[in-house]
Amino acid sequence: MRNILHSDMNNFYASVECMLNPSLKGKPVAVCGSVEERHGIVLAKNYPAKAYGVQTGEAVWQAQQKCPGLVIVPPHFDEYIKYSIASQTEKLAIIYFGLSDDPNVNTTVGETVQVGKNKFTCVTVVDGSGGSHQVFVNVVSGECVSRSTFEELLGETDNQDSEEDTEAEQPIVN
Repeated sequence: MRNILHSDMNNFYASVECMLNPSLKGKPVAVCGSVEERHGIVLAKNYPAKAYGVQTGEAVWQAQQKCPGLVIVPPHFDEYIKYSIASQTEKLAIIYFGLSDDPNVNTTVGETVQVGKNKFTCVTVVDGSGGSHQVFVNVVSGECVSRSTFEELLGETDNQDSEEDTEAEQPIVN
């Protein structure tokens, strides 16, 4: 059986921008395309901007008419991808351990590491009773693996690398 996770994150781009630049907190913010390059539309807005009637997809000039104090920021897609992956891996880890109904669950997302052709992110999940669980999430496929399976994958990759190194070091004899 394959699980598909859909995470609808309202105002996500604007939320990431406000997190990265705390001086924007509480101000009406819109992430917009470039007016100079004729891509000047609102890609996302935060709740203060929404209160003025700013809408996703409208032209920047229209949004500024509705909200004269609107702070316009350019998109930073690499940041959005990074935080989107973190959110997905947290949710997958919670589902993996069957803790999605636990309101006291906490997660910590570690670094993403390359293992062969795959990328894995370590997620530590602490349940409501204080029990700690660790899982490694393949950020491409969404597959969750235990620490022991992850270590086996690391070992296989190390063995493949050393075999390739050994083959490369062998002299050619005619």
